[in-house]
Amino acid sequence: MENLCPDCGQALMWESGVYVCNPCDNTFIKQGYCNTCSAQLERLQACGSTSYFCHECNELTSRSTANIVFEAKKRCLKDTVFPSARSHHRIVD
Repeated sequence: MENLCPDCGQALMWESGVYVCNPCDNTFIKQGYCNTCSAQLERLQACGSTSYFCHECNELTSRSTANIVFEAKKRCLKDTVFPSARSHHRIVD
């Protein structure tokens, strides 16, 4: 199954733990939600298969029944480049 950008429909690339859309210049995370209660699911991976666990319903959910969405990854302030502040004060000895 190919992972497509929710904004432009182009294929997403897997880079450094996130999905990247080069045409949109957006970064996404793949998140699962419970079809019963809409709570965020915990992803469980073992022996090549992926399942999800809902802590609200206390049930294991298969990948085919979970609601899987791509959410825009929030940008961290440490990744933001700010213009350097110039001091207007002069120190006089």
